[in-house]
Amino acid sequence: MDFPPPAISIPPLYIKPALSSTSPLPSWQRYPIPKDLIGAPSLFQLCSKILIKYIDEVDDVGDMQYRTVKHIITKVTDPSKLKSIEHKCPQIAGECGDLWKKFIKRDFRADPEKYLPKDETLWYKVYAVYSHLVPTPRLNMKKCDVGD
Repeated sequence: MDFPPPAISIPPLYIKPALSSTSPLPSWQRYPIPKDLIGAPSLFQLCSKILIKYIDEVDDVGDMQYRTVKHIITKVTDPSKLKSIEHKCPQIAGECGDLWKKFIKRDFRADPEKYLPKDETLWYKVYAVYSHLVPTPRLNMKKCDVGD
């Protein structure tokens, strides 16, 4: 029995050439539907979106592996927050070297390969070395009285 094509309109970009009528595949498999048009987002996708939105409040990822939460952890913008997460979740500590390198490049404009840790879990110490070596600019601010 031959099934009719899907009821939704599929942009021509997604339509593959039709197979011959003698094909063993039904017609609904000949016209693939893009993944972004199929169903609602998964619970994982919804939770990830919320975690990314409130990334500054995240300080633990539980027992989840780095590959599962990489897209969330990469949104961390504060090195002290990343250190806290690594301390509470040791299973991801050795995986965040790329993030520490980005922080070093961003904050100190230095080459992160100059000082390499003996252990991949110690990138936060390399960041600390750079924070002591590179002086931070001081703001020239005058004292002002708020009551005037």
